[in-house]
Amino acid sequence: MQFLIVGFGGALRGEQLQAPPPKFRVAFANSTAQVSQNPAPSSTTMFKRAKGMNYRGFFRRIHEAHAFEWYLEIGCRNGRILDLVQGKTIGVDPVFRLEKPLLGRKPQLHLFQETSDSFFAANRLEALGARPTIAFIDGMHLFEYALRDILNTEAHADPDGVIFVHDCCPFSIEMTTRDLHNLPDIWTGDVWKLIPILSEYRPDLKVSVLDARPTGLLAITG
Repeated sequence: MQFLIVGFGGALRGEQLQAPPPKFRVAFANSTAQVSQNPAPSSTTMFKRAKGMNYRGFFRRIHEAHAFEWYLEIGCRNGRILDLVQGKTIGVDPVFRLEKPLLGRKPQLHLFQETSDSFFAANRLEALGARPTIAFIDGMHLFEYALRDILNTEAHADPDGVIFVHDCCPFSIEMTTRDLHNLPDIWTGDVWKLIPILSEYRPDLKVSVLDARPTGLLAITG
């Protein structure tokens, strides 16, 4: 998997973005209000289109190679990624549309049909005794939702784990809309805003942008 070179008017470039102070949670209220007013990237600052391995193929290789102790996925819908997992698995989605049975070789499978905010508010990870080694966030494509999912997942994850976030690399203005009543066929929303937010407020993390078709992946460690 190659890193995707990205640009925000020259402000962010490179293969790896050093990402964000513990005071992040305090700064969150101010920063999110500020960033939410930022326009979507213009045609001159838009991410390059991801051309690497499809993200599903990427996860297939990961899960074929490793049976993780706990895997958490937020925004599962049809369960295609969940189906690949070999370890203990937790899936969260407000409206599941599963296409097949998912248990397979998994020693445990826990599905919660609710929003991620409700899931974390109910302390379900603590109840299960789960500390995810790997998490995949692909829920509501508005940056404030994704950011809450990152913070909540980080608080309960294995310290050596990794959090992946989908749809960080839009390749058209239309797909970055926040208008939930007029969504395009391919919708990333404004999840891309996580990159400048994490870069500014969480320099303790390592954030990499992966060139995973069609709309990129963030990999967060540290």
